[in-house]
Amino acid sequence: AHTGGHTHDPLAPPVTQIWSVDLGGAVSYPLIANGVTYVTVADAGYGTRLYALNLSTGAAIWGPIELGGPYNFSAAAYDAGRVYAINFSGTLQAFDASTGVALWSTQLPGQYAFTSPPTAVNGLVYGGGAGSGGTVYGVGVAYGKVKWTASVANGDLSSPPVPGRGRSVPSP
Repeated sequence: AHTGGHTHDPLAPPVTQIWSVDLGGAVSYPLIANGVTYVTVADAGYGTRLYALNLSTGAAIWGPIELGGPYNFSAAAYDAGRVYAINFSGTLQAFDASTGVALWSTQLPGQYAFTSPPTAVNGLVYGGGAGSGGTVYGVGVAYGKVKWTASVANGDLSSPPVPGRGRSVPSP
C-alpha cells in the first residue's frame, strides 16, 4: 500500500552490506515481502525486466521476465502473493510472487504515458496514466479487468494513495 511501514527492527549502526548483485541496468526501488526482494531493471536498449531475489543472499529466485515498453520505465507493487508490474506503455501484468508465472496482462486504455508505480490492496490494483490529461484506474486482481477509471489533472510520477488501512477507494 506504499505506507512505508515494515515489521522488522529499525536499522542501527553499524550497518553492513550482506550482498550485492549486478542485474545489468538501473534498478528500481525494492519491494520486500516474505523474504523476497522484487525489482524491475532497465534493459540496455528499451524495456525493463522483473526479478525476484532471495532477501538473505541476493540469489535470483526467478527472472528475468521481460516487461517490454518503449522506454526504460516500469514499476511494481505486491499484494497477497502477487506482483503487479506496469510499463511505460500502460501494460499492467500480474505474476505469482513465488514462481514468476504470468497470471494476466491488460492494456490500460486512454493514456499513453505511465510513470506512476501501482498500488495493490483489497482486490484492486490502482494505477495512473497521463498523456491527454490524466486517468486513475482501478483494476481487478482476479483477471486484470479495468473496473473503473476517473479523470485527474495529471496521472504521472506519483503512486495512487489508498486511504486508511483495510479500506479501498470507492468506485466513482
